[in-house]
Amino acid sequence: MPRADSALDLTDDVVTLTAALCDIESVSKGEAAIADAIEAALAELNHLTVTRIGNTLVARTDLGRAERVVLAGHIDTVPLTTEPANLPTRRMDAGGVDVLWGRGTGDMKGGVATQLRVAQEVREPIVDLTFVFYEGEEIDSEFNGLLHVQQQRPDLIDDAAFAVLLEPTDGLVEGGCKGTLRAEITTKGIASHSARPWKGHNAIHDAGEILGRLAAYQPRTAVIDGLDYIEALNAVLISGGIAGNVIPDRCVVTVNYRYAPDLSPSEADAHVRTVFDGFDVRIVDNAGGALPGLGLPAAQAFVAALGVEVTGKQGWTDVARFSAMGIPAVNYGPGDPNLAHMDDERGRVSAKGGSSASAWNREREYHKGPVTLRRGQVPGSTTDQRLLDSHGGTDWVHTDPWRVLRIQAEFVEGFGALAEVGPAVSVFGSARTKPDHPTYALGVRVGAALVEAGYAVITGGGPGAMEAANKGAVAAGGTSVGLGIELPFEQGLNEYVDLGVNFRYFFARKTMFVKYACGFIVLPGGFGTLDELFEAITLVQTKKVTSFPIVLVGTDYWGGLLDWLRSSALEHGTISPADLDLVTITDDVDVAVRTIVRADRGPQREEPTTHAGPEVGELR
Repeated sequence: MPRADSALDLTDDVVTLTAALCDIESVSKGEAAIADAIEAALAELNHLTVTRIGNTLVARTDLGRAERVVLAGHIDTVPLTTEPANLPTRRMDAGGVDVLWGRGTGDMKGGVATQLRVAQEVREPIVDLTFVFYEGEEIDSEFNGLLHVQQQRPDLIDDAAFAVLLEPTDGLVEGGCKGTLRAEITTKGIASHSARPWKGHNAIHDAGEILGRLAAYQPRTAVIDGLDYIEALNAVLISGGIAGNVIPDRCVVTVNYRYAPDLSPSEADAHVRTVFDGFDVRIVDNAGGALPGLGLPAAQAFVAALGVEVTGKQGWTDVARFSAMGIPAVNYGPGDPNLAHMDDERGRVSAKGGSSASAWNREREYHKGPVTLRRGQVPGSTTDQRLLDSHGGTDWVHTDPWRVLRIQAEFVEGFGALAEVGPAVSVFGSARTKPDHPTYALGVRVGAALVEAGYAVITGGGPGAMEAANKGAVAAGGTSVGLGIELPFEQGLNEYVDLGVNFRYFFARKTMFVKYACGFIVLPGGFGTLDELFEAITLVQTKKVTSFPIVLVGTDYWGGLLDWLRSSALEHGTISPADLDLVTITDDVDVAVRTIVRADRGPQREEPTTHAGPEVGELR
């Protein structure tokens, strides 16, 4: 239910103000009440000039500064649910986590509240500020309030040198965004009866050339203002054929091109047509990207003041609308984007006023010997028994007997911490994988898919691919486990580990990976990953463990290794042909998880495929 009293107090703290904004129901096309409330609050600030266009508000300072910066955020939400009810908001403890729960807490009224607090508090900014509170972001672009401002009153924003879109980024700065283009590549054939295919020409077969070009395509990585934008060109849909007994006379391959923001939409269009030269190419959608503009003084001051990580935005956001006007922009705002639009949408609340995920996690860590606990794993009581200090010299702790005891302790702590985790899968990969690399996104998908299949996720607890799998598990609401190792160049567990155990000895740690997992999924990695992989293969080969699937994800990365095993190890007789069957290699996350499930639970009954239309019988 919406708030009866929609008045906003801009002197409230950000959490209280966020709750007040969320409690004003504002599903897309129903933003009038929240626009009225924001307009009334801004009217009290005499240092701002406020303009309303529909249910979009633009508030500007006019101090004669050398530069102007835009702060923008949308005021609408996706539709509410009733089971559970998204509103009113409520402050609650969610597994040891202080959260504000309700629709809009993640996307993106925390950002809107931040804008309003800045508007109220900062009366003498070093740059002129333009605040945009716009409607209709969650629906078709024709309803987008930012677009309406650009069309009707571009003078309100086109004098800005830099823009910040306060979309949820979990406390990171995302510079600009990539453009997105969809194209339909069509092949044409001649229809005939499938019993007499020589009478026709198969259009689907001709699509093989399109897929071949995509397979051979080498996407570029554009470096702009020090940020990597990794391009991608992929087939996303294939359609063709009319019946099971007819040679298809038409086939359409839909491709999606995610292009770096240094290309214009027309240049992206031309590039796709070049790649598929000789084919019928139809561009069906093309939205340009946004440059980050981090070389600008305003942008540099913004990033320096925040002191947080800056990455390139690999998706598309409304920052592109600013770029189209020649205004560089970044995404930066409170809230976890992984929780946006979920039925249990919520935002973390920092008791100490911190905003970054890492700072919040440090506040919520619970250490139990070598075990680190976070979020739902934090117990309700503390352990108050301690060993008394020993007096005298300390040389004794370095002797072999003490080492034996310490090794035993690691096994005891590991067994005690992991015994009740439940079914789990160990995920391996490189600690050097960057958050903006495709392998990182792949790791997030793997972690989430495993949780959805009923498994906890166990990783080495470090950064890179390990962090990605842990992040996916947390986002999917599952158990995220990290088994850290003492190393001179890596310290601490990543922020997405709920239950962590730190080890001194590799062999103790490796035991946990195998004992408490029913399979391995291996992402691209280096020597450490190879070590874990081949030890697991050896354990399976020697039947130390049974029914233990090992899945390599990434055919381009792992294919060479498998080729070498076939052409060299198998050729020399150092392995048997059956040994090659111990490993599954795939690019498909669903296939990887399904391989684990089948080995763990036995073959699953396949459900018949359903069709929207009537069945077409095969003619003979």
